[in-house]
Amino acid sequence: MRRKKGMLMAAMLAASLTVSVLSPAGVQAEDAEKVVTALVGKGLDPTLGDTIVASQDMRLYEMIYEPLVKYGNGGEIEPALAESWEISEDGKTYTFHLRKDAKFSDGSDFNADVALMNINRWAWDGLSAPLVEANKIDDYTIELVFENAAYPIIIELTYPRPYRMLAESALDEDGNFKEMIGTGEWMIESYETDQEVVLVPNPYYYGDAPKVDKVILKQVADGQSRCMAMQSGEADISLVDLPTENKAVIDADENLATFEFEGKQSFFLIQNEENEMLQDINVRKALNYAVDKQTLVESLLDGQGEAATSLMTRNTPYLEESAAPGYEYDPEKAKDCLAEAGYEDTDGDGIVEKDGTPLILGLMFQTAEFSEWKGVCEFLQAEYAKIGIGIELNSVDDGTYYDAIWDTRDFDLIIYRSYDDSWNPHGFIKSMFYDDKQFIGSNRGVLWTDPELSEKIGEVIVSTDETERQTLWTEIFNYIDENAYTVPLYYPAKSYVHNVRLKNVVQAPTAYESVEWNLLDVE
Repeated sequence: MRRKKGMLMAAMLAASLTVSVLSPAGVQAEDAEKVVTALVGKGLDPTLGDTIVASQDMRLYEMIYEPLVKYGNGGEIEPALAESWEISEDGKTYTFHLRKDAKFSDGSDFNADVALMNINRWAWDGLSAPLVEANKIDDYTIELVFENAAYPIIIELTYPRPYRMLAESALDEDGNFKEMIGTGEWMIESYETDQEVVLVPNPYYYGDAPKVDKVILKQVADGQSRCMAMQSGEADISLVDLPTENKAVIDADENLATFEFEGKQSFFLIQNEENEMLQDINVRKALNYAVDKQTLVESLLDGQGEAATSLMTRNTPYLEESAAPGYEYDPEKAKDCLAEAGYEDTDGDGIVEKDGTPLILGLMFQTAEFSEWKGVCEFLQAEYAKIGIGIELNSVDDGTYYDAIWDTRDFDLIIYRSYDDSWNPHGFIKSMFYDDKQFIGSNRGVLWTDPELSEKIGEVIVSTDETERQTLWTEIFNYIDENAYTVPLYYPAKSYVHNVRLKNVVQAPTAYESVEWNLLDVE
């Protein structure tokens, strides 16, 4: 962590603490409530915060709900609502011994009956093996029986959603979701839809109580607005990125510090397989060869990241250093690939064409979550112009953006990001390439449809032999690379900017939780 010492501004010392977006989160009088205001980019509507709905900011799920087991540091699976568990020798039966001291924030008990109520609501087709039975052994023991063994099951049960537990009172008499009530450290005190959620400690939480009295999650979609909120003291920490061009200003501010941590996320381009031009592997290879990723990182991003080689970061489990080497920057090779595909610039307008059709592609992006993507896409537009590919930029809101990926497919190219931590590699690769109808209701992958690749993914998921699993994953990573199904761009540097009054800013085991909220304190 880089920490800059200095006194807070006199104006902030005099400011009173409120939950308004215009009031400083800043300094609090002695014996006043300890309140931390954290900025997020989107998804603050608790009325949609059902455990089985994936529409809200992940921190809400992490702070309010708990799983049976949690994803710990280094990928270790740790106790949560299950204090211990056993997996049968054949890998099909999981027996969970539940905590006896866990209560929901409404004071009701957590037990086997409530656990099974939740389990019956979960979308079990999202797991790596079908659930056959869910049995109550006694009041604090449950048994889950799966159709087949699959190594990711225990990891998948740690996900922020849908495999979390809510109280019976969180549902109405018809079983429909009505409010977020969990066993986690926090509960909702109040909220303004898509503006802020005020969280206070769950008085019935079985573990150590948090050190602060309130956490206010505040939704600010614009990167520059987030930067201003941090500089003015309106917010204590930004859990989403600030514009790269503001880095020097942030670094110079004595009231702000930057907490840096190892990231496990990659940014890349999805190529729409329905576009006939992109069905040609030579066009896809040209798109890879044409990007000077090192300049992208060093100049545009001010060194805040690493040029990508493979689709996923090198610290991803099972991704060996020699696997998926990627495509070096070579615009001449890119031009050769386009020529091999039959493209040439016959009219001298700078855009190559084939059979009279110019190679022009739309590139969609959003900035609500990643403010630097506008500059990145402008950089790509200039890079592709050098080899004769026209790029039309399309900036959209985050709702339209995700609809395009998961539903409408209304794009040629779209910048996207890998998942984090517990989802890698199995969850991300499976959701992107596995044609199991899981997400978009048809026999195709989200990134690309390839029966041979899908078969390999199916094999690795059910593999119980570690050596075989490693071999299969290497084949999968190499196959994706060789077919140029994506355009890896960069692995972003990960950091949170926070006010220096915050103490014990500790990285949580997953990016979905962000920080260890129970350790966070203020001066």
